[in-house]
Amino acid sequence: MKIYVVGNSKNNYFTFDESREKFLIDTPHDGDNIDNRNSRYCELTGLYYLWKHCNDDIVGLEHYRRYFSYKDHLLNENDAKELLNEYQVIHHKAQPIRYKLGRQCISFCGQTDFDRVMVSLKTVYPEYYKTAQEVVNLNYHIQYNMMICKKEFMDAYCEWLFDILNPIVDFTGLDKFKRRSIGYIAEILLSTVYMVHNNIKGFNCDVKLNGNKHGQGFSKFGTPLNFNIRK
Repeated sequence: MKIYVVGNSKNNYFTFDESREKFLIDTPHDGDNIDNRNSRYCELTGLYYLWKHCNDDIVGLEHYRRYFSYKDHLLNENDAKELLNEYQVIHHKAQPIRYKLGRQCISFCGQTDFDRVMVSLKTVYPEYYKTAQEVVNLNYHIQYNMMICKKEFMDAYCEWLFDILNPIVDFTGLDKFKRRSIGYIAEILLSTVYMVHNNIKGFNCDVKLNGNKHGQGFSKFGTPLNFNIRK
């Protein structure tokens, strides 16, 4: 198992095990990478590199200040293997939101970038567009672009995700206050679209916070997910 913990060289990281390694966004990386687009892609820079360069059976992505916790401890390789025998992916608990997901996404990213992503989705994967129109009316979303899954799941998801985002990334985030819009749209909207469309069985996992200005401890929110919303 290999989990990239994304951050920069100045961040304070949680104490992690040998299955994890830092992915530093302020350090150049060899081979196929999107380092030069990190200001827009955020932690997806690490996800892309993991997809292209890691061949472990189980792979994942966490943040320097957020990590998956299972049964009151750092989720380890044995935990992941156990869970992935039953579930397709481990992700953060779905978070209830005050407004519908589409409105939430636009409030973070702006109408223009939201529309660009929806057009790209409709163009590249038209079969997902109807699902996206349903998903924007949900009242929850999955946060952080964090996941742990088998490599074949990661390969399929990343191919889908970057097929949608790569053609438009240089035309998004032009407003300096919304420069990271692509990362947010992937987090707030696209991950849920993929899960719903493919009826993915995901495990809702606690995320523990490394000490920071947002506080410490486990998320107190989260509702069980049923990605087959068409029932």
